[in-house]
Amino acid sequence: MRRKIEFTEWGNPILSIKLKPIPVSKIKSLPVQKLIKSMFHKMKTSARGVGLAANQVNRNIQLAVMEVPLALVLHKIDSLPKIAIINPKILE
Repeated sequence: MRRKIEFTEWGNPILSIKLKPIPVSKIKSLPVQKLIKSMFHKMKTSARGVGLAANQVNRNIQLAVMEVPLALVLHKIDSLPKIAIINPKILE
């Protein structure tokens, strides 16, 4: 059964813990790809934001999605490509 995408409530510990990496072998798996698609949908229909992290929808994994409207950047009506960020590293 598929878990419904729900926003994490403020104060939930998942918002402040170190998230688990997604194994490389699982990145192209159907569950991960469905989660990415669901996160884009939730972001656009409920949050109306430009980015959403997995822990914001109660998932303890290193995943975020972004889609920035070009209207914010170039005053056009298109949008930049959808981007899924998996297992990010801060280098500095």
